[in-house]
Amino acid sequence: MKVTIAPLQTASSANFVGVKIGDVNGSAKANNLVGDATERSGGTIVFDVQDAKLKAGETRTVEFKQRMKAINAYQFTMNFDKEAFEVVSVGGLNESNFGLSLLSQGAITLSNEAATAEQVITVTFKAKEAVQLSSAISVGSNYTAAEAYTVSGDKYDVALSFNGTIAGNFQLLQNQPNPYNGKTVIGFVLPEASNATMTIFDATGRTLKVIKGDYAKGYNEIVVEKGEINAVGILSYRLTTSSHSATKQMIVTE
Repeated sequence: MKVTIAPLQTASSANFVGVKIGDVNGSAKANNLVGDATERSGGTIVFDVQDAKLKAGETRTVEFKQRMKAINAYQFTMNFDKEAFEVVSVGGLNESNFGLSLLSQGAITLSNEAATAEQVITVTFKAKEAVQLSSAISVGSNYTAAEAYTVSGDKYDVALSFNGTIAGNFQLLQNQPNPYNGKTVIGFVLPEASNATMTIFDATGRTLKVIKGDYAKGYNEIVVEKGEINAVGILSYRLTTSSHSATKQMIVTE
């Protein structure tokens, strides 16, 4: 549906079921529970970040500086550890370039159709606990595909570089919903296609369920049913690959 009002001289209104803006190539998911594992190009644009360790209660404005001058459009999902951070504000671009409806899930969606090398994205975080930026922030495609385009239409991947080192972008996300009674979704991001093992265990270390599989580069997810683990309370889940490992907790209610 398209409505054009020009020139606008008096009060007017138009009704829409929904409006999606700021999507570079139409690949953003209207259903935010659907992930994306689209194949990427060989090139990568990098956003430089100064790494730092934040103390609990500390507020820090983090700058994301894009290196390549030839890029004129990009989009991605910025994942952050919501247990370690809260987002205070965003800046550097227009408000319409940011999607902030997923903050409770540890994600900011971002797109820019008029990129220049001089632009610097800023996100101000407040630390809930002591945390290293490089271990708690990553780029992914779980809500908006991480990709960039040159003027000529060449497609690039998107990555973060902390103090000159490109991040592997491995990340285990918080299960959603949490707490849950029924089923929950555990999302994770892999820097490359690989085998991975998800292990769920209780507070005593007893293994409740092991899920193994071959997973694609980028965002993946596993659905866990309450009946499969036959336990309630605070549980832990660990994702392990040949080169990475991460653990988080989830709550299963009666």
